[in-house]
Amino acid sequence: MANYNAHITQAKKNLYFLNSITDTNNFEWQVTVCFYVAVHLINAHLAKQVNQHYRSHGQVDLAINSRNPMSPARLTDDLYLAYNKLFNLSRRARYLIHDDKENTDTKEFLTYSIHLTSIAS
Repeated sequence: MANYNAHITQAKKNLYFLNSITDTNNFEWQVTVCFYVAVHLINAHLAKQVNQHYRSHGQVDLAINSRNPMSPARLTDDLYLAYNKLFNLSRRARYLIHDDKENTDTKEFLTYSIHLTSIAS
């Protein structure tokens, strides 16, 4: 499994790539790459804090959940909510699904520039 430094290196490479595509209208790819920057930063955090390497998004969520006192590498509430927002937007971008699990609408959900703006807020 990758260590802290390897995850930081990959996050930087992904950021470099993200910067190369920010002037395009490929919002789905921008969101997806941004999410994978965050994935590597979170994995670096987990490697440094608890020397753990998780294989699923669910396992990572349990480890960083700001609202779970048993989470071994809890994030602040702001960081945790931002990461989840980015996770949901990346699923929307990759699979054209809505992040609201209660929404059973069968139409596709595209990604627009407004979604990229919402990541920063």
